[in-house]
Amino acid sequence: MPEISKSDSIARGDKVVLIQQSINCGRYGCWSLVPVIGLGFAILTFWRFWQVKSLERNYFNPGKIRCRLGLLLACVSFWLWTALVVWKIYQLCFDESNLGYGLDSKGYLI
Repeated sequence: MPEISKSDSIARGDKVVLIQQSINCGRYGCWSLVPVIGLGFAILTFWRFWQVKSLERNYFNPGKIRCRLGLLLACVSFWLWTALVVWKIYQLCFDESNLGYGLDSKGYLI
């Protein structure tokens, strides 16, 4: 039986980590589309993507497509949820027709 050197086992471990992180990047990208928690998952996807990119320099990544798809979904959802939050804050603070938020025409709480 051939002996496995320590560097071979480290390389195999790195490959496993690379594949697992690529799959997680895709999974987190899908979760980033969920309202309320999506912004956090989008940021987590960006972080995972850069981890995968640093390991990808040394090894072939069979999960590359899933990782890139996760990044694409995270980018779309990040801008979507950020725009929605900014729009709601603008609507609450500066919109003249925000009577539905419990404010009267002078801006006082009802």
